[in-house]
Amino acid sequence: TVASMNSWWQVGTSFAALLSGSTSAQCKFEDNNGLLGAAPCATAEAKADAEKYCAALIARDGVYARCHGVVPVKAYYLECVHDRCAGAGACDAYVNYEEACAAAGVQTGSIIDQCGECHGDGVCGDK
Repeated sequence: TVASMNSWWQVGTSFAALLSGSTSAQCKFEDNNGLLGAAPCATAEAKADAEKYCAALIARDGVYARCHGVVPVKAYYLECVHDRCAGAGACDAYVNYEEACAAAGVQTGSIIDQCGECHGDGVCGDK
């Protein structure tokens, strides 16, 4: 029914609290199997790889640092780690954060090369 679908897709308050930086909300958010849920890393190595891949988003002296005070980065970082562990396109989190920063009027650098690849070498096409 429409009513059940309506309640299915809505984002709960824990997500809003996560964006505000609440640690207790983050714990609830990770436990709720909601929008992101806990990162689906099969091993500690996979989790470490995902965290390393996504670290540029949260680096205090990195290319996105000047945006952190304007657009909270935590949800984008969690999206990145989740997607990387799930084998999905984790670069989307970088693209989304850059777009959110630009929409907020903050110019940042980028780790996305001219080929659209995160952490890429700038060589497009067959390698």
